Amino acid sequence: MERIRGDMLKYSGYRIGAFLVITLLLVLSSSSGLMAAASTTVSIDDVRVPSGDTATVELWALNVTDLAIFDITISYNASVVNVTGAENNPELGDSLNNLENAGNGSVRLASYGYKHEGEGLDGDVLLSTLTLQAVGEIGDTSNLSIGINTLADSSEVDIPADVWNGSVSIIQAKEAEEGEGGSSGASGVSSDEPSTNIEMYEKRDQYLYADREVTYSFTSEVPVYELAVRATSNTGLISAQVELLKDLSGRVSGPPDGVVYEYINIWLGKGDFGSQSVKEAVIRFRVSKDWVSEYDVDSVLLMQYSDGGWVELETARIGESGGDLLYESSTDHLSSRFAIVGTAEETASTPVSEENLVKTTPERATPERATEGEEGVGFPIPGFGAIFSLIGLLATVFLLRGRL
Repeated sequence: MERIRGDMLKYSGYRIGAFLVITLLLVLSSSSGLMAAASTTVSIDDVRVPSGDTATVELWALNVTDLAIFDITISYNASVVNVTGAENNPELGDSLNNLENAGNGSVRLASYGYKHEGEGLDGDVLLSTLTLQAVGEIGDTSNLSIGINTLADSSEVDIPADVWNGSVSIIQAKEAEEGEGGSSGASGVSSDEPSTNIEMYEKRDQYLYADREVTYSFTSEVPVYELAVRATSNTGLISAQVELLKDLSGRVSGPPDGVVYEYINIWLGKGDFGSQSVKEAVIRFRVSKDWVSEYDVDSVLLMQYSDGGWVELETARIGESGGDLLYESSTDHLSSRFAIVGTAEETASTPVSEENLVKTTPERATPERATEGEEGVGFPIPGFGAIFSLIGLLATVFLLRGRL
């Protein structure tokens, strides 16, 4: 009986040990999949070029860490479009671009940063801006295909990356000026803010498409770092401009309730384009953690000046980056004035003193595109070292069980 009982315990030990090891291997596989989902992506935008004209398109490395070296080939149909120039990001060091085969449908872009270990670029990094010449006929299209030869960090270790290819379409010149759907608006904005009240501004140009989200990315110290626009129709080149104001604009009736972090203007296109041709716009902005702590802010809101008064937009915290908290709000029209406002429970119904209406924003970090949720990341993914240690421990238990 004792021998039978021992054999049963040994068999039971094998079953339990095998079950635990298999479970941990499944967790390891799942963790690897989650990590891969947040991988670096090398991306190039879609672009539309008027027949016989030129346009620029940007090549990006998204969600990258410690980037120091890149060597990438861009391929295309040379009967449709030709690359006539490329300017690499100077922060990545020396450019070694080769455009000798541009007429045959490919260019090779490279930069070598020679940076000290750990001093590469992080986040969403602009690699190069290409100039395209439309040489085909109206209606012709071509892929802009990415081939990664090298993508490496400051220690010259390869960075795994996915690719997001783009395309180029040749359109009529009229479409670039008026849009395929007849929308007005061309490159440039209509801002009526006196220049004496603008501390800084940044402008970006994009082609907009009906029911398709197009993102303007801003890299300066303006609080808005992304503006995602879904237009009502296809358009030509449309400018978006964000202005950081020194003080409350003289063109509004008064300040909003709460403690004002910053006053900003967002203009889209010329004339009434921003108010008539936007289906939805998502405004992503940042607020200093130090400011939130200093004023004991309980919640942050984006308010929009509309129809003679301040309107509260639904605002959600989407993560953090460096010393900033990141938020987003949505609206159905732009070319308007906005205020980033903080409220606190104990002062929500108390008038705010005049000197606290505007505060200077501390230095901000560049936000990362992949951000944490409002409550932060839930269950952290265990490190590979910890998982393998646990597997080793269970394997030991498993062997000891087998000897019983």
